[in-house]
Amino acid sequence: KPEELVWAAGAFGGGLGQGDLCGFLTGGMMAIGFHAGSLSVERKEAKKLCRQLRKSYWQAWTSMAPLHCSEVLERREGDGACTRLGCLASARLQRLLEPTSKSLVTS
Repeated sequence: KPEELVWAAGAFGGGLGQGDLCGFLTGGMMAIGFHAGSLSVERKEAKKLCRQLRKSYWQAWTSMAPLHCSEVLERREGDGACTRLGCLASARLQRLLEPTSKSLVTS
């Protein structure tokens, strides 16, 4: 993807620098939107898929981690808590997005 897309989430770290919603959560939601928008399907179908993926990612997230960076940092067990959480989040996104990439033709 273009470097500009990477920078679109550049300020998400540390819960927008305020200890608020985790950047891996909000960035994951952006990735879901980018993914749904890249599919070669009707807009209505893409929006429906986006809602389904968003719900699945939210449920997965809330079962594995707090919503806010400040809570993640309070609960962390040693250094690298955010790195581990980022790995978990990206693995979850990959599992969610891969089936739609394979079953629907992408542009």
